[in-house]
Amino acid sequence: MLREHIGIRISPMTINVSNTAMEALFETLKASEVEEGKGLRLREEGPLLTLSLDTPRANDTVIDHDGTIVLIVNRDIEQGIGDATVDVDTEQEEPRLVLRRNLSA
Repeated sequence: MLREHIGIRISPMTINVSNTAMEALFETLKASEVEEGKGLRLREEGPLLTLSLDTPRANDTVIDHDGTIVLIVNRDIEQGIGDATVDVDTEQEEPRLVLRRNLSA
C-alpha cells in the first residue's frame, strides 16, 4: 500500500484502510473499469463523508493497491478526521464502508 503526497513520500498517514475495505474498493474500481490514474476521493459533504471518482492533485495523500489508486484524501480532510480506519461493516443487512476512529491506548 503506497502512501504519498503527490511527488513526496511521507510518514504514515492518520487514515488507514483495512484489508477488507482495500479489497472492496479495489474490486469496485476494477469492475467499473475506472481509467488509470483515477481513484475514489474521500469528500466532506456537510456532516457526511462520501466517495467520488477523481484524479489526485497536489496536497493529496494517495493509497494504492497493486498499482491502482484506491483512495485519495486531501491533507486538510485527513488532518480534520484524525487517526481513523476505513473498514467494512458486515453487521448490516448489506456490507458498507465505515470510518472507525482509532482510540489511543
